[in-house]
Amino acid sequence: MALMKVKNLIKIYKSGYEGIRALGGINLEFNRNEFIAVLGPSGCGKSTLLNVISGLEVPSSGEIIIQGQSTRSFNKHSWDIYRRHNVGFIFQHFNLINSLTAIENVALPLAVAGVSLNERTQRAKEMLDKVGLSQKHHNTPLELSGGEKQRVAIARALINNPDIILADEPTGSLDSKTAVEIMTLLKEIAKDKLLIMVTHNHDFAYEYATRIIKMEDGLITYDEVINPVTDTSNSRLRFSSKGLKYKDGIRMILKSIKNHLGRLIATVVACSIGISGIALIIGLGEGANRFADEQINKYLDANIIPISYVRKTVGGGYTYETPSNTILNELVNDVGSNRLDYRYSLDDILGKTRNFDLYYINEPDESYNVYYSHTNISLVSDSNYLKHYEKYFVKGSRFASSNNINEVIVNTSFINDINNRAGIESNYEDYIGKKIHLEFNFTVYDVYGHDQNVVNFNETLTIVGILNELELFSSPKIYLYYNTFYNKIESLAPNLIDKLTSQTCSTTYSICLLNKELVILDTQNILNIISSIKNSDLLDASKNSFLSISDLSIEFKSIISTAIGVAQFILSMFIVTAMVVSMFMLAILLYTSVIEKRLELGILRALGSTNKDIKRYVLSEAFIVGVLAALTGLAIALVIQIIVYFLSPSILGIDYNFMIINIPIIRGITYSGNILFKYLPFSVPILLVLISSLVAYLSGIFPARKAAKLPIVDVLREE
Repeated sequence: MALMKVKNLIKIYKSGYEGIRALGGINLEFNRNEFIAVLGPSGCGKSTLLNVISGLEVPSSGEIIIQGQSTRSFNKHSWDIYRRHNVGFIFQHFNLINSLTAIENVALPLAVAGVSLNERTQRAKEMLDKVGLSQKHHNTPLELSGGEKQRVAIARALINNPDIILADEPTGSLDSKTAVEIMTLLKEIAKDKLLIMVTHNHDFAYEYATRIIKMEDGLITYDEVINPVTDTSNSRLRFSSKGLKYKDGIRMILKSIKNHLGRLIATVVACSIGISGIALIIGLGEGANRFADEQINKYLDANIIPISYVRKTVGGGYTYETPSNTILNELVNDVGSNRLDYRYSLDDILGKTRNFDLYYINEPDESYNVYYSHTNISLVSDSNYLKHYEKYFVKGSRFASSNNINEVIVNTSFINDINNRAGIESNYEDYIGKKIHLEFNFTVYDVYGHDQNVVNFNETLTIVGILNELELFSSPKIYLYYNTFYNKIESLAPNLIDKLTSQTCSTTYSICLLNKELVILDTQNILNIISSIKNSDLLDASKNSFLSISDLSIEFKSIISTAIGVAQFILSMFIVTAMVVSMFMLAILLYTSVIEKRLELGILRALGSTNKDIKRYVLSEAFIVGVLAALTGLAIALVIQIIVYFLSPSILGIDYNFMIINIPIIRGITYSGNILFKYLPFSVPILLVLISSLVAYLSGIFPARKAAKLPIVDVLREE
């Protein structure tokens, strides 16, 4: 049985409204072990015949039967699989990929067929040894002579052990001596395969071929068997669904990228701008939020907790609430009639007086309002919380004991204030162990000058620690424990409000706390104070009221967070625009890359790569660019962050990181004791890499489709 038959094979190329007949009804049979030389002038249809029987081109009509199987039902994918396992090509211009070594070029058909790296490398070495290139395994085509290149091409054609070898002018680009060597090698190959060679060299044809076919104007004009052969084989077509693996395609892409490294770098940097911008915006916003929170929690003079009773007026049929700002405005208007003297002194150094105000207003038949301010006293529940700020302690400091209520911690602003008022320059360490005398003299008046009451508070406390705080956000402070301060407040509360009548009561306490969790504890203390009031009229008046409590520090943080979010959104719109532009730019560059790799893609198609393989090949390149762009963008953002970190103390006056990236691989790199990578969650860089990869993938869809539709024959012919 003949290995291959062609029946009434016709191929017509369309040119406008006319058609050019390249093959005009070819009928031939080809047997295994034949070395067939096809002769004829240029344009007679020799190469077209090879292209049609290999599946590179589809016949206009006719039938091809290979090993007893008709190809009428073959689609493009079927022809690709057919070439992958059953056909080997030898081209006039070698068609080797310059970025690959000799071994890699020879092993390429095996890679397309999905063979493992170790197996195909071993088989490629053996095949190169057979064609006399044992010393050229790792040379690239640019380092080989013409004859050596053709030997590599022959080894590549044989590596898959195909039944059919198609050679198009295999000696056309060789000198006479090398051509003889190649023809001798081809004759040896043809002993157990069907070898069809297109050539213009009649001498080689009659010397080496076993059968001569001549063509003219797309027709067979001569067909003579010089040396008859017998085909006793009974093999069948080989088909396999295995194709080019992802990792093999990526390996080829990385090798190809080396030839265009400059363009790759430019592309990656251009595409990384959007990613670095997003990373900076997210990190800046996150860092700014954290920074604001820390400053509010640690350095703000007071967290204001307003408590308002709202009384329902049944007769009027409506509900009203007296706003806190209205009450405060009323208090400010009466500031002249009330005052609280608050003194502190340092033994053996100086004595100074600081003035703070207590406003107590009693208007007949109106609401009673009490406003107590102690903005220079910060309250903590225990020393465990202060341990978070141990790194800010001045040398020689220690934690105040929760068992000793007479030990306190002050901040550097407190010491600086004392130095400034005394006109001295003492080190912070000199104040450790000194005494502070706190004296509260409450003199309470109403707006009419009646109902005077004086309450005294005297305590002597020892400075055991000094907290180094930012001057920008901190006023002089003394840190006390709750059990030191609130016990006294609770004992004074009944004396301050025992003359309240049955009117709505609104009380505002201004208290500086160190963290958000303490707000809850402080609120409970305030409620305890209010609940200790024994005035039955006030309690009766509150039955139809409800309590409204809010944390101004949380509201302040919310306002800042909202403002930062709006700024982030506005900046993000510019970055998104930049990413869209880079997406189109990347698509253009990828399409340019496809044009430059036409030969490489054409070779892959000729060796049996499917349209899907080619699309995946191009999209993999786009994916690599996307990943590299993301990593480059994050690196750029990191460099900018480091620059900002070192410049922030001199420019901004603060030693804080605004854009922080949490990368476990490099976590722990520190500058001046501060951890650099801690604010931006690790999920954000991962998300940015995924976004960049997705954008690059979308950019590669159009170039990938174009690459898959490249006409194989035209590409190989152009090259």
